Amino acid sequence: MMWDRARTLDRRMRRKTLDVGLLWPVLITQAVLTLPWLWRTAPFTDEALYLRAGHQVWAHWLHNAPLPAYADYFSGAPVFYPPLGAALDSAGGLAAARGLSLVLMLGSTVLVYLAASRLFGRRAAFFASALFAVCGLAVHNGAFAAFNPLALFLLAVGAWAAANAGDEGYRWIAVCAAALALANVAKYATLAWDPLVIGIVALHGWGKGVADALGRGFSLAATVAVLDAGLLLLGGAQYVTGVRITTVFRTLHFGEYQSPAVIAWRAFVMTGALVLPALLGVIVSVARRESLPVIALIALLAAGGLIAPVDQAHLGQIGALDKNLCFGLPFVAVAAGYTISVIIDWAEHRLPAGRFTGIAAGGALILLVLISGRVVPVQFRGQGIAVASRIVSAVRTGYRRGTYILTDGGGRVEQYYLPAIPDANWLQVFNNPSPALLTRIKSRLCGGHVSVVILKMVQGSYYRKYDYQILNVIAGMRHRLAVTTGQGGHNTQVWQLASPGGDRSCP
Repeated sequence: MMWDRARTLDRRMRRKTLDVGLLWPVLITQAVLTLPWLWRTAPFTDEALYLRAGHQVWAHWLHNAPLPAYADYFSGAPVFYPPLGAALDSAGGLAAARGLSLVLMLGSTVLVYLAASRLFGRRAAFFASALFAVCGLAVHNGAFAAFNPLALFLLAVGAWAAANAGDEGYRWIAVCAAALALANVAKYATLAWDPLVIGIVALHGWGKGVADALGRGFSLAATVAVLDAGLLLLGGAQYVTGVRITTVFRTLHFGEYQSPAVIAWRAFVMTGALVLPALLGVIVSVARRESLPVIALIALLAAGGLIAPVDQAHLGQIGALDKNLCFGLPFVAVAAGYTISVIIDWAEHRLPAGRFTGIAAGGALILLVLISGRVVPVQFRGQGIAVASRIVSAVRTGYRRGTYILTDGGGRVEQYYLPAIPDANWLQVFNNPSPALLTRIKSRLCGGHVSVVILKMVQGSYYRKYDYQILNVIAGMRHRLAVTTGQGGHNTQVWQLASPGGDRSCP
């Protein structure tokens, strides 16, 4: 009897060793793909904004400094990720803050493996984790110092806990609910994926009885709702405003309207190599005559990749598509892993060298996802370090203490590199400025109170219509063009005030 127990324990240890052995190549590949991006680019606008806000939150906590007013419009709680990212930024710079994201994304890969293994077995888990790890969006989120990696990791924790809840009781419901609530705090948009996790709990536990499965699903939904409501009340009115503006009643705030066809094509280019195999899994599960709950579960997982494109198409906005697409990746990767596993199983029994053929097909799909992720650039990557350095140097040289810096679209990256310049000295002009604001800007320009003007250009034209009005004003002033630099058709002009004082001939 003791010998039997020893053999059973030995088999379990070998199985765990095999699990680790399958994961290590995937994690190493993901790390190798991601590591160069920790240093390759200057911060993206969101990275600069959230890290700077995090430093200001620390200043508020430690020195009672005022909180940044713009944080009310963040798409995640300003007191959750930003201070964490800012602490690492202080310790090791932007690369350290991005390093946290790499750790979180590696953890997400592990959780995808564990969830898929629980739902569909280790073979499906290996392919699911490999597809997730090499996807371009996952790689770039691993070097993206913003809300998304933390929110994605917590969402993956919720999915893993949901996969365990069907078999191992209500304690996993508590873990799942806590993970989802924290994911919702980190990034409000993850609310849209909560129903998928609730569905996993209900459908995976369907075999134990309909009443029990529905009870678990309802228990999770109710617990998450209570936790979210409590955290929202704890945060106060500004958090309610943030959720309402950025998530629940979101409208087109920036950029031009894009047709649903344009948005659908962009989504297909970014994630089609994952979404299509996931959708194929629904057909395969029907052909295999899987039980209805299993078919519904695979369909639910595949639907995770469609939530962001449908939402962005409804808004007619493509600017946040890439960032929100990442939240569906764990779900579609698990469904795609199921598809590959089933095809290998089918080929094993019906084709000569079928096992090899099926594994080769799975490997080809991983390679396709890898190549597409390397070829298609994501929207949330900053400009090159050299470009950013030239812009920041021109701003630093031209700035005169006590004057203003007029920025087209926010100037968040410049603010990140120049934290000593007070927020009040940055005149930030966004879409559709009011006539009163334009008049005020013109008055300050004509009075010689603006020492630096930053204008953005795309394909040789100024990015916004009012830029031409600003250019007409500074053309008659003492401003001179200090630098024009950029990459990929996107350029930035920095104008410096050559000498102080106003100009009565200002147009």
